Amino acid sequence: MKDNIIQRLEALRNAMLTRGIDLTIIPHVDPHQSEYMADHWHLREYLSGFNGSAGTLVVSLDDAKLWTDSRYFLQAAQQLDETGITLMKDGLAITPSIPDYIRTTLPAGSTVGIDGMLFSINSERDLKEKLGEVGIKLITDFTPADEIWYDRPPLPADKAFIHDMKYAGESTRDKIEKVLKRVKEAGADAILISALDEIAWVLNLRGKDVTYNPVVTSFLYLGETGSTLFIDDIKITDRVREYLAGNDISIAPYNSVLKFAGALPFTTKVLVDPSSSSGSLVTALGKRISLGRSPIPLLKGIRNDVQIEGLQRAMHRDGIALVRSFMEIEETLSQGKRLTETDVCKILTRNRSLQPDYFDDSFGTIAGYKGHGAIVHYEPTEESDAEIYPDGLLLVDSGAQYLDGTT
Repeated sequence: MKDNIIQRLEALRNAMLTRGIDLTIIPHVDPHQSEYMADHWHLREYLSGFNGSAGTLVVSLDDAKLWTDSRYFLQAAQQLDETGITLMKDGLAITPSIPDYIRTTLPAGSTVGIDGMLFSINSERDLKEKLGEVGIKLITDFTPADEIWYDRPPLPADKAFIHDMKYAGESTRDKIEKVLKRVKEAGADAILISALDEIAWVLNLRGKDVTYNPVVTSFLYLGETGSTLFIDDIKITDRVREYLAGNDISIAPYNSVLKFAGALPFTTKVLVDPSSSSGSLVTALGKRISLGRSPIPLLKGIRNDVQIEGLQRAMHRDGIALVRSFMEIEETLSQGKRLTETDVCKILTRNRSLQPDYFDDSFGTIAGYKGHGAIVHYEPTEESDAEIYPDGLLLVDSGAQYLDGTT
């Protein structure tokens, strides 16, 4: 595996040389600025071997460094060993920020290349400003995954499904009306939504595109004269197609969002949240763009009565599953049977899956025995899986996605 990383970095550097790029930044993010994402966008993991949920890889023609926070210091050190990639412990006083590192490493006249779809408007502008101060150029159309990741996983093809009113408690039509009212109050005519959780809430749609997150890979444009969901057609069932049409929402290919944005009337003001939308949208929309906070997080943060009741039911069922799981763990140990950390994960998932309306776990179960309990965000693997005995501490952190609530 370590040799593969070295070869992949070499392929990346060859792509950089072809474009005249001196340094590139590979974040762990997708075009929706998600922390958790489909495998299609796990380029940083492919190039580094580090699979933590937070971290950024910086590669120059003769060096490579990876920034991550304290949750992953131990894990990153192990996974980066012998790859030639240096761990940069983000948050420590001695660790420079990525822009500061680039400013002191590259000479004026150098070029930094990034994929603008993988940087938020805010982060891209901040980077461009800081590099420009020292004469370093930033280009935003460097997409190396297209040419160096030969076995890249495809975009998710799982079917989207409707989140029933008995769980949502509010119709899509009513939600769109609320959103557009606030968009108008913000001085815009329409809104282009990138955040997957916001799209799931507005449309009452769910999916399995991202592990532990019931979202659907898509973009959503809402306007008074028409709304469009940008999603691959393979993900749409006849029922969902009829449902969207019934809410006056048309369907367009997922990768056509930038072309659509660039073809809107010049008089249309489109609200875009700069923290959750890609920098590439700025170029596509041009003067049509109206930067501002999306109204959806505050709207969806107010739970209606149906949602509150659903959360309470989900917590009750999840509590039953937890008690049954802990009893099974204790009984297994008391009988002298072999039990490992991964067994604990399987026990928790199995007991939850027996509960009504179970959909998925809500994150990877942390089951850390003794010293593993000190590793933040630890998840047992085949290599690390420790056997558990009736002494010492077993740390467990777990949750579930139910159709009516998340724990």
